[in-house]
Amino acid sequence: MTYTSGGNTVTLFVPLTYAYTDAGTGFDFYVGMQAVRLYADPGTVLTVSGAGPGNTGTLFITVSGYLV
Repeated sequence: MTYTSGGNTVTLFVPLTYAYTDAGTGFDFYVGMQAVRLYADPGTVLTVSGAGPGNTGTLFITVSGYLV
């Protein structure tokens, strides 16, 4: 996750933890969760991205929160 705070670019890394392997497909599942407070500059675009060690897979990302 990347955003701007105080005029600086900030990158937040959320590590993944192995959860389980699906017995039917053999696919590994990983989970990452992090409760944070982000103080972004007005008009900032919040960029969320993911990366993995391979070049295949499906990524599901959920970000929730509110503006103050």
